Amino acid sequence: MTIVKCWLIVKTAPTGQAILIDIHLNGGTIWTTQGNRATIAATATAGNTTTFNLTALVAGDYLDFYIDQVGSTIAGVDITCQLEVSQP
Repeated sequence: MTIVKCWLIVKTAPTGQAILIDIHLNGGTIWTTQGNRATIAATATAGNTTTFNLTALVAGDYLDFYIDQVGSTIAGVDITCQLEVSQP
């Protein structure tokens, strides 16, 4: 499978700074360019990205999701992260 898009939704919007999410594939980030990580902008409740450095998934791979930043004044609350994948 191939990762196509990452969708983020949060019930309480962050303020001050964005929410930043990092996804690791088999222990390493899928965004070697850290500026491409999935984000929800300050005061927003949703975000998405289609820019990845690693996209290929095979049977047995595992994904870990890390919240690198939650906002600075008010932290975002109740986040959902969804990966859209395609299968050839």
